[in-house]
Amino acid sequence: MQYRALSQHSSSKKTSTSTLFQVIFSLILIITIGLTTPLSAQETIAENEAYAVLEATEKSIIDTQEKINEAKKELTSADSEESAAAIKERIEQLQSRLNQARNEFEKYALGGIDLHYIKEKENITDLNYDWQAELLQIVQPVFAEIQRLTQNSRERDTLTRDLSLYNEKIEQLEKGLEFLQKAPFEQLTPESQKRLEVIQSNWETFLTDLLRERDRTQTLLDAMVTDKSFMESLKDGLLDFIKGRGLILVVSFSTFILVLYLLTKGMDLLIARRAKKEQGMIQRVNLKGRLLLLAYRVFSVVVSVIAYLIVLHAMGDMVLFGIAILILLALIFAFRNYVPKYFSEIRLFLNLGSARQGERVIYRGIPWRIERITLYSATLVNPAIDNGRIRLMLPELATLTSRPLQSDEIWFPAKVGDSFILPNGVFGEVKRITPESVYLNSFNSTIIYPAPDFIAGAPTNLSYGYYAVADFGLSYKHFATPVDEIFTKLKAYIEEFLSHTGMHDQYNSISVEFRRINEGISLVYTVIVAMKGSGAGYYFQSGRLLQEACLRCAQKEGWSMPFTNIEMRDNNHRVIDVTPHSATLS
Repeated sequence: MQYRALSQHSSSKKTSTSTLFQVIFSLILIITIGLTTPLSAQETIAENEAYAVLEATEKSIIDTQEKINEAKKELTSADSEESAAAIKERIEQLQSRLNQARNEFEKYALGGIDLHYIKEKENITDLNYDWQAELLQIVQPVFAEIQRLTQNSRERDTLTRDLSLYNEKIEQLEKGLEFLQKAPFEQLTPESQKRLEVIQSNWETFLTDLLRERDRTQTLLDAMVTDKSFMESLKDGLLDFIKGRGLILVVSFSTFILVLYLLTKGMDLLIARRAKKEQGMIQRVNLKGRLLLLAYRVFSVVVSVIAYLIVLHAMGDMVLFGIAILILLALIFAFRNYVPKYFSEIRLFLNLGSARQGERVIYRGIPWRIERITLYSATLVNPAIDNGRIRLMLPELATLTSRPLQSDEIWFPAKVGDSFILPNGVFGEVKRITPESVYLNSFNSTIIYPAPDFIAGAPTNLSYGYYAVADFGLSYKHFATPVDEIFTKLKAYIEEFLSHTGMHDQYNSISVEFRRINEGISLVYTVIVAMKGSGAGYYFQSGRLLQEACLRCAQKEGWSMPFTNIEMRDNNHRVIDVTPHSATLS
C-alpha cells in the first residue's frame, strides 16, 4: 500500500509538471515564434535493478500460465452454464495479467524503455491536445481554495436560513395546534373526535421534531461563533499570509523584477555605449536595429513572466500559480483592445509614423527638433531656448506631424538681449527664454510672456535696427526758399545736435526728404534716421530728439512754422476780437 501511494504521488507530480510546461510552451508560442526541440519522456532504470526484476517477472509468467491451464481443465468439466461463465471470466483476467507480465518482462529486458512510445506512429496526445481541459486543471485549485475560504461563511449562512425557517414553521404550527385545541369535541361524532386526536398527536410529534432540529441548528450556529475580535482575527490572518503565500509572492515577484532588470539593463548599457561612441554624429534611424530591439524587449518580458511562473510552481502553491495564469490570460485578452494604439506607437518607434526623428515639429506653438525616439518616449530639442529639451510620451507624439529640416530654420524669433516692441506698444528687452515663458525687462520692470503667445503676437524686433521718423513743417511763405538749402541746413543741424546726445553713435545715417504740400498752409519735410540695433533703447526718445532738433534749427534760421488761425465772426461776417481786455467788432 505504501509503495502504491508513493507511485500515485510520483505520477501526480509528473502530470502537474507536464501540465506546467505545456502551458508555458503555449504562451511562448502565442507571443514569440521560435523553434522547439521535443524532450523525450523515456525513463531508464539501473542494470542491477532490471536484472533483479526479470527473475520475479519470469516467475509470475510461469505461475499465471499454470493457473490458466488449470482453469481450462476446470472449464471442460463444468456442470452448469453459470459455472462455465465464471471460469471463462477468470481465464480472461489471468490472460490479461499474463500479457501484462510478458510486456513488463520485455520492457525490463530492454533496460526499462517505453515500448509503447517507440511503437506508436504519431503522438496522439499532442495532436489531440485539449488546452481548455489543461487550463481547467490548472485553475481548479484556485476555485477549490475560494470554496475553502468561504466554507465557514456559507455554512453559517445556511444555518441562519435554516434557523429562521424552523422558527417560522414552529410559530405557524403552534398557532394551528392552538386552534385545534379550541375545537368543540363534544359536538362532534366519535369518528371525527378520533380523527382529530390522531391529527393532533401527529402534529405535536412533528412540532417536537421541529423544536429539536431548531435547538440543534442553534447549537451548531453558536459553535461557529469565535471568541476572537475582528482585529485579532485580522492579525492572525495577516501573519499566516506573510509566513505562507506572502513570502512566495515576494520571492516570485523579486525573481520577475530581477530577470527583467538584468535583461533590460544589459541592453540599455549597450545602447548607451553605442550612443556615446556616436556622440556628435548625426543619428540615423536603423530600422533593422530597432526591430531587433523591439523583439528583444518582448523577449525580456516573456522570459521574466516564465521565470515568475516557474518560481510559483517550484514553491508548490498551485493556487497562486492558477491565479497568475488567469491574470496573464486576462492581460492577453485585454491587450487586444489596445493593439491599434500600440501599433501606432510601434510605427513611431520604427520612424514610420507622422512624426519622425530628425525632423521639425510644432508643439504648443513652439518649433522643436525631434532628436530621438525611444520605445517609450521622444526627446525634443530647441537650440534657441534655455534648457530647451523636453520629453514627450509616444501617445502624445502620435498626435503631431513633423516635416524635414531646412538649413536656415529659425527656432525662436528672439534671443537673450534682443529688444522688442510688443503688440500692446510696450518696450522690453529679453532676459531669459524657457520652453514655457519669455522674460522681458521693461524699464526695470519684469514682464513674463507665455512663449507660445509671444510667438503668436509677432512683436517687432528692434535689435536688427529700425527707423526713427519725424515730420517737420515750414510756413507756406518759405515757398521760394530752395528745397536743397533746407535739406542741407536741417541735416547739418540735426547731426550737430545729436552729437551732444547719447544717440551720437547709435545711428547709421540721416536723410531729409520732402513729404507733401499743404496748399496755402505749410510745406512738410520728413527726417529719417536709420538707427542701429544697439540704439533700441532710444526707440521712444529718438522721435522727441528729432522734433527738438528741427525746432531749434527753425529758430536759428528764422524759419516760420505754420499754425492754425481761428477767427470768430458775427452774423454779418465781421471778425470778433476775443482778447481779454475788449470785445470789439471790426
